[in-house]
Amino acid sequence: MIDGLQDIDLAEIARSKGIELRKSGNCYVGLCPLHHEKTPSFFIFPDNKFKCWGCGQHGDAIDLVQKVHGISFPDALTHLGLNQRPLTPDVRRQIQERKQGAELVRRFRRWEVRKADQIATMIRCINKITTTWKTPDDLERDGDILNLLPHYEYQLDILCSRDDRKKFQLLTGQEIIEPFDLGQSIRVWINRNLKGEGITINGYKRKIIKKKCN
Repeated sequence: MIDGLQDIDLAEIARSKGIELRKSGNCYVGLCPLHHEKTPSFFIFPDNKFKCWGCGQHGDAIDLVQKVHGISFPDALTHLGLNQRPLTPDVRRQIQERKQGAELVRRFRRWEVRKADQIATMIRCINKITTTWKTPDDLERDGDILNLLPHYEYQLDILCSRDDRKKFQLLTGQEIIEPFDLGQSIRVWINRNLKGEGITINGYKRKIIKKKCN
């Protein structure tokens, strides 16, 4: 725990960022500042932590300031007035972990774009092949590719959504552990499955069935 963080009123920080909050039991709720939504799903809990049930983002005051302003961990400490003391080994470790998490998220976003483009190409290929069918024999010969279409369309819907949980599952095939944090989840997955293989998320591609598109 960073000294002074427990004394910061997260609700006040959120209000200072233009987030309108209303009391709901022991919590505060409002529209999430991290994604577009019409129904409030951003909650601040009595332990001074937040979670959005819409986009899955969660954390403390430092996390909120980082995500809202797009700034680094040290800059967020400065923003909150928490960097007046020398950095302890624990704080340095947190800074390093958050930097690693941010880099993994950037790589994940690049994979997300490539994967969506790859699947969209497969869908176009399948649709193009179906336009060449002229006889029942053509359907008999190549009709199996139609079974792939719902699968690819489902994956493309996930990649075009804001649901990072489902995107992470699409990449890894693993169940989500709550509370979900994209950077941390990717780091854990790499350490468990790819460590020592010289493979990074940036170069990792799940195998897909390739069809000729001529």
